Amino acid sequence: MRVRGTQKVVKPVEVNVDTVYVRTNITQISEQDFEGWEYDEDTFSAKEYIEQLSNADDLSSIATLVSNLMSEIDYLRSRVETLETYHN
Repeated sequence: MRVRGTQKVVKPVEVNVDTVYVRTNITQISEQDFEGWEYDEDTFSAKEYIEQLSNADDLSSIATLVSNLMSEIDYLRSRVETLETYHN
């Protein structure tokens, strides 16, 4: 799917809690009504993406994915702890 975004940097692979976004053909767009990026984006569940990488025998990419997922978990854990602190 072709997508547009206004983020400062477009990550080729972005890992969220349960979704992985894979972006290719990233181009910067500067039009009268739009400043940002346009790219092809595929969306996978984390499980689908890991299976895809496993099929490709790409251990480096799997390690990166696991690292990104752990970072996301750490971030969410800190947010929950902050909310619990303010709630109590």
